[in-house]
This record gives sequence, C-alpha cells and structure tokens, in this order.
Amino acid sequence: MRSWLDLCWLVLPLGLAACVVEAEPVGPDDVSDPPTSLAERACPDDSDLVYESFGAPFMITWCNGCHAASLPEGERAQAPMGIDFDTVEDVRKHADRIWARSADHNLTMPPAGGPDEVEREMLGEWLACGAPRESDYYP
Repeated sequence: MRSWLDLCWLVLPLGLAACVVEAEPVGPDDVSDPPTSLAERACPDDSDLVYESFGAPFMITWCNGCHAASLPEGERAQAPMGIDFDTVEDVRKHADRIWARSADHNLTMPPAGGPDEVEREMLGEWLACGAPRESDYYP
C-alpha cells in the first residue's frame, strides 16, 4: 500500500497542472494591421486637429526647411522643386505623399531625426481628416 506521501507526489503535479493558465494564441485576425495608404487611415470622430494649431506648426518645424517655395534648388537638401508645404492647399495637394513618407508608421521623412511617434500619429490623423483648417469647422 502506498504511503500518504507517495499519494501527495502523484496528486500534486495534477493540481499544479490545473492551475496553469495557457495564453490565447495571437493570430493574424487578432492584430490590426497598420493602414497601407492614407485612404485606409481612419479619421477619428473626435479629432480636433486643424491647420492653424497643428498642421502649420508641424510643417514649419519638420518640413519647410527643405519643402518651401522660397528655397532655391541648392538649398533644398535635394527636395524636389515644386514639392512645397507652405500652405494648407499645398499640403492637401501632396497629402498622400506626405502620409506615405512621414505619418503614422512611415519614417522616411525627414531624413535625419524628425517627429516622435505621437506627432507622426497626429499627422496621420490630421491628414486622414482632410487636413482641415479652423474655417472648415467654424465658417
């Protein structure tokens, strides 16, 4: 006949095995993929980003050092002539290109340094909402 101790050694592993919680596997359907284009990027209903308080300061800080109409060709750090972000109209005209290079998870512009992750997400949001101005909300 087995001793009490032998019985404990048999039951203990079963009890411990019952306590182990197995994590749910994460499948491809469980993780949302980042948008692959500006058209796929959602504009949140509660977005309050506008050109005057976000877009213009962002462009001045991170883009206009190379993408300004006033810069001659030799002072644009190889930025193409005509790809300028001086006005909200300029930004809207090039919104797909700006998003693909600088917003959300896209990190190729600016080429050295640049905005942090939060600022890039805000840029993506603002562009996805149509790069609005205050007057678009309050005519």
